[in-house]
Amino acid sequence: MGCPHPGMAPLSARESTNERESSELVRIQNHVERLIQEKRALEMLAQQLKKQLVTERQAHAATKRDIERLKQSQDNKK
Repeated sequence: MGCPHPGMAPLSARESTNERESSELVRIQNHVERLIQEKRALEMLAQQLKKQLVTERQAHAATKRDIERLKQSQDNKK
């Protein structure tokens, strides 16, 4: 008695292959989900850093203006 479907692996071998492929698919899906979560976290961090950079630039500009005012004040006293 031969294989009921010529050219196909026996059922147990096909099931084993399907289980391995299914396991691999789950592993890949989990990896993709972790990568997506990491990407979102990095995007949020990038946004926070951009906001912080804007704040730092504004503070720097304000300090620069203060220094210029102090210099002018000192020059006027001379």
